[in-house]
Amino acid sequence: GLTWVLADLYADPGEPRYLALSRRWQDHTLLDPLSQGVDILPGHHANTQFPKLSGLAARYPYSGDTADRVTAEFFWDRVVHHHSYATGNCSLDEHFGPPDHLAQRLGPHTAENCNAWNMLRLTGLLYQIQPRAEYADFMERVLYNHILAAQHPDDGRICYFLSLAPGGTKVYEPLTGRFACCTCSGFDSYARHAEWLYAHSDDSLFVNMFAASTVRWAAQGLTVTQTTAFPDDEHTRLAFALDRPVRLRVALRCPA
Repeated sequence: GLTWVLADLYADPGEPRYLALSRRWQDHTLLDPLSQGVDILPGHHANTQFPKLSGLAARYPYSGDTADRVTAEFFWDRVVHHHSYATGNCSLDEHFGPPDHLAQRLGPHTAENCNAWNMLRLTGLLYQIQPRAEYADFMERVLYNHILAAQHPDDGRICYFLSLAPGGTKVYEPLTGRFACCTCSGFDSYARHAEWLYAHSDDSLFVNMFAASTVRWAAQGLTVTQTTAFPDDEHTRLAFALDRPVRLRVALRCPA
């Protein structure tokens, strides 16, 4: 993740040396083929790769380098559309396999929790660059189908892997005594349910996901309350309360 860290350092004082050092941390063996549209992921450890691409997406607003954006977008497309299960998460035994051959890769060690966390971070960065409905579709898919499913509903324990083996069972991490990577990132993932419900530009409010919630846009004097029982009910109601009349656009995601 140092590519991202160094991009953030550059953003604070604006010193070019941090941006230059960010480039020196690039893993060219992985990123160069991806930048050329080559899916080099099969056989690679999955979770190790995500921060390398998030670093490019985080650096793009400062670098303006098209290659940063194109590489991150290509990686996202390959993972989401060619390496991910119906839950939205990916990998078997922590590794990527051949694209579009997932039926043969169903086992007790599918879908490492850290992968979901890192893909949400990458998706959020790409969404900030361009608020595509496809990104919000993916967020919803992962948050509902993997993140919620990976937590014990009674005591909050987290799964390291979310088993997709036919007839398989969930194995939860203990509450104390062992803190695996997926335990810590797993807990952090639950903040994402609220984080990406809404977004805004200067003159537009984006409703990305559907959950009972209230959001306050102070600069516009706007409060939005959403009432829904989704996914148990397919309807939602949005109520707008304004401090004063304003002209703005409301962009509602039409789910794919």
